[in-house]
Amino acid sequence: MCFAQAYVDALRNGDSLKLMQFKTAIEARYGQYKSPIGQDELQQLVSYELAKTDIQQNDFVKMHVLERFVDFDKLQSDLSDTAKFSLSNFLSASLTAVSIKTVENYKMGLPEKLDSEPAVKDFLENESDFSTLVRNDACQNKQDQLMRDYCIRQSSGPEVTNLFQELKNNPDNKSFCDAIIKEFNATKKVKQLKPICQTYLEHLASTIQAYIKKNKEELLNDFPKEKGASLVAWINQNAGKLPSKKSDNPFNLAVEKYLAVNALYNGLEKNDAMSSKKLQSFTQLLGEKKKLLNTRRDSAGMTFLKGLASVLSLGIAALCGLWKPKGKKTLNEMQTVLSKQI
Repeated sequence: MCFAQAYVDALRNGDSLKLMQFKTAIEARYGQYKSPIGQDELQQLVSYELAKTDIQQNDFVKMHVLERFVDFDKLQSDLSDTAKFSLSNFLSASLTAVSIKTVENYKMGLPEKLDSEPAVKDFLENESDFSTLVRNDACQNKQDQLMRDYCIRQSSGPEVTNLFQELKNNPDNKSFCDAIIKEFNATKKVKQLKPICQTYLEHLASTIQAYIKKNKEELLNDFPKEKGASLVAWINQNAGKLPSKKSDNPFNLAVEKYLAVNALYNGLEKNDAMSSKKLQSFTQLLGEKKKLLNTRRDSAGMTFLKGLASVLSLGIAALCGLWKPKGKKTLNEMQTVLSKQI
């Protein structure tokens, strides 16, 4: 199996994280022969590798749908610009690779391997066999057609959603569509979990600050205005001046809860990770922290836990044994279980 086939298979399985790694893999493979690799050169190398796979037009359509959903912020909303560029690069190269295959005897323009500096240099020349292949009329016509039919005519939100529905109607696309739906729903949940965590973190930070103001006023001067990592660092730096962790003190409970919820929130903020993985890690960590978070719940703590259960589904509420959700205003306001599919 050729080097790039694993990435085409990843596309068919809806594994966008694997696709984002293809650019890095190409740079690692060819960087020893050409450094730095320019953007046009990268495009040519990626197209070459994909042309050696069994990639088809249907795969290009999948890639177009996936890249558009990411750009619309429907999938993996915290991707870096580098990761988004990797997906766009894969999309463009897949268009070229599919188009190349319309040329008669196209394999004659594909070097068997590029494993030396001279070979890579010759390959990247404007008059190389591969460059000539890409400029072939049949290849150019196919590229124009794909660009026109998909990237131009079917690139808005509703149009891409319709394309996805068409893919769903074909059983051969089940793995891809199931993965996209899973990631789509996970991304929606991650987006909803973030403000719930932020609101509770602000409450806990205010509780901590109020205690410091009343009991340790000398520590107020360097109390961080920005929370999150800054407050965690402040807590660690001043550990010796704060109440002992062994003491039964409401301040200690607020600190421990802050550290726990901050860890939950940081997991949601992790860049270039699939939302489904974020959600899985979040649920696992929440289970580990459930006893702590369920200790001496005030109204803010109840709102926080109800919000999490609302997004994650009521199963997590039963797991933690937290409450009966009937008739609660807060739950009604936050009850968005996100069962709606694409």
